[in-house]
This record gives sequence, structure tokens and C-alpha cells, in this order.
Amino acid sequence: MTPEGNNLPDVNSTSGLDIFGLGGVAKYLAGPIVQGIGRVLKPLAHRLDNAAQIANWNAWDEALKVKGYEAKVVDLTLGERAEVRMVAEAITRQDNREAIAIEAINHGKTLTADPSIGQLPLPDADWIERFWRLAENVSQPNMREFWGVVLARRSTGKAAFSARALEFLSTLSGDEARKLERIAQFSVIHYVDEGVSDHAVMNHLSDHTDRLDSERKKELEAFNKRLHEFIGNIDTPLFGSLGIYIESGWAHSILQKPKGGKICFTVAGTSFEAVVPPGHVDEHGFYYIGGSTGLAPLGRELIGMIAPEPDERYFDLLSEGFKIKGIELQRVAASSRS
Repeated sequence: MTPEGNNLPDVNSTSGLDIFGLGGVAKYLAGPIVQGIGRVLKPLAHRLDNAAQIANWNAWDEALKVKGYEAKVVDLTLGERAEVRMVAEAITRQDNREAIAIEAINHGKTLTADPSIGQLPLPDADWIERFWRLAENVSQPNMREFWGVVLARRSTGKAAFSARALEFLSTLSGDEARKLERIAQFSVIHYVDEGVSDHAVMNHLSDHTDRLDSERKKELEAFNKRLHEFIGNIDTPLFGSLGIYIESGWAHSILQKPKGGKICFTVAGTSFEAVVPPGHVDEHGFYYIGGSTGLAPLGRELIGMIAPEPDERYFDLLSEGFKIKGIELQRVAASSRS
């Protein structure tokens, strides 16, 4: 539920967001979008239908028209140039806000049938204000999409995202954002034990508790080289120093106490399980799934917000690697997930 006293705009009528085909999601997105771009939504709908025109839009030309100048003949004084620049910057900021609102609406359409929306506390007005203050400076199309996803998922209670994470997001370049999206495709979420969760990028499989013979160990070692090459550079030094990864000086282990003889974990929103042979645990009852780079709390927030497309090639590799370990990895159907 939305906390009382959050001072979001009154949007009981969903402020016309139903025209975008959002259905029930509109009640979550209406307040944040109205707070960011205002209540006049028809121009936003027009932009959605005329995306090609947006690319040709010129903020300076628009600003000159706002001030009543003719761009082809005007000879501006220093003061007039400053005045036009301020108007142009304001138009650009509004353009950025509207473009991000469009991305939020587009992503919101993918959530219309999601039963998990609204389960987390919804953002208050301060968070939304901070979001738009930072987002209005985002001009790169791929980063606008990123920010739109953040707004949609946070506004619907689909994912948590702190003010600190927003500030961090505002410092990312497009290349860094794309790296994060790739990292998210290989991020494992699992419970180590009852109530203790862990998040990590799984870049190799472990044989610590599998009792493999020497031939199988060599086979797994060769497999891990291929898995590492497939994942590629996940920029551990950069994202470690920025607080995305846990930097403890030791490799991070993905391990779990089997429940009912099974291990289970999720990769990019896809759940997997496997039956562990009896006796294939350590003295504390843990089965070692793999090795990885651990995600710090900030990294968990960012990865949780991205919602990446699953990489089927990675899933095929994991299945191959588990077979080397003597275990059949099974994908869990969506209706079977707990």
C-alpha cells in the first residue's frame, strides 16, 4: 500500500493513463508520471504515435519560437542568448522527462497481468521528486529506457530501489548500463539456508562436494573455461570499487542446504531445481553449486530492477555443466514456482 502522507498528486481517475492500455497498472503509474510531466497527457500519446518526429525535434529552434524569434534572421544579444538558452534547457529537460515517461508506460504494459505488483511498499513523493530531478538530464535513448523501467517497476511495487541507487544510476554511462544488463543475465538468486538469501554472478561450477573422479574433474575444468569465456568481462574492478560487487578478496561460493533432497535457484527470473545425490554435502549440510562474484546490496538493487531477458545459451551451458557433475538440472514451470 502507498504510505499515508506521501503527497503524491490526486489521481483517483488515473489521470487518463488508461488511454495507453495500462489497465490496472495505471493506478500505480499515474501519480509518478503526473508529478513528473504534468496532467496534460495527450501530447504524450501523440509522441508515442510519432516516434520518428521526436528524433528530428530541435530544442533550440523550439526555444526561439517560444521567445518569438525567427531562427533564420535573428541576431541575439548576450542577454537574449542566455534567455533562449534557459528556455532551450527547460524544453530539453521536459523532453527527457516525457521520453522516460513513455518508456515507463511501455514497460508498464508488460506488467498488466503480473500478480506480484503492489506487494512492496510504493514510493513516496520525495522519491519520485528525486527520480525526476535526476532523470530530466538523461538524453541517451538507451538510458532513457533504463530509467523508464526503474520508474515502472518501482512505482508498481514490483522492485525496491533506494534513493542511493538512484544517485548511482545517474552516474552510469550507456556502456556501463549495458554491462549491468549483461551481468543481470548471469545473476543467481538463491537461499543459502532458511531465510538467508544470496545474490551472485555464477561464472563457474564447483566440484567441492560432488566427489568427481579425476577424469570428470578435468572435464568440469574445461567446461568452466568455456563458461567463463561465454560470460566475458563483467568488469569486477570497476563495479567492485563502485559498490556493485562484494570485494572480500575471496571467491564467492554459491552453496545451499538441499531441501527435500533438492537444490533450487533462479537466474534472470527463471527457476531451476535439481536432485542432489545423498551424501553430496559438506559437514555442515551444504551443497556447493558454483563459484561466483558476489553482489553487494547496491548491486542487488540494480540487478533486481533490470529484469533481463533470459539467455537460453547460458541455460544450456548450465545444464551441460551439471550433467558433468552427475546431476540433472530441471527448469521449473512458472505455475510450479513457490
